[in-house]
Amino acid sequence: MTEQTPKTQNPSSPPSSGIRMDAPFNLSKAASSTVNPFTEQLIKNLSRVAIANPANLGSLIKSSRIAKKLTQQQLADLAGVGRRFIVECEAGKPRLEFAKVLQVAAAAGIDIFAIKR
Repeated sequence: MTEQTPKTQNPSSPPSSGIRMDAPFNLSKAASSTVNPFTEQLIKNLSRVAIANPANLGSLIKSSRIAKKLTQQQLADLAGVGRRFIVECEAGKPRLEFAKVLQVAAAAGIDIFAIKR
């Protein structure tokens, strides 16, 4: 069995995707049984993910947390927020403080880029 190494990007070049995950996804069988269709698509194509609504971002955060083998409390501690905020974020609650959502995404290893259309 070979070990996968995360893809790295030249820091001087612009990002090639909307969202970048620094660690490869390795979901266990138990975690993958609860993965929704959005997350399945995400796992298949990690180079670019469109976030159309809060639920999509919540699924992305949850899948990243599971892949990193973190509990909701551990992610909350890393992000400097409460566990309840993580629960609401992963559930796709539409009215959350944006700055805190960005903190959670960063703690989960997610970079968010906005691309003008």
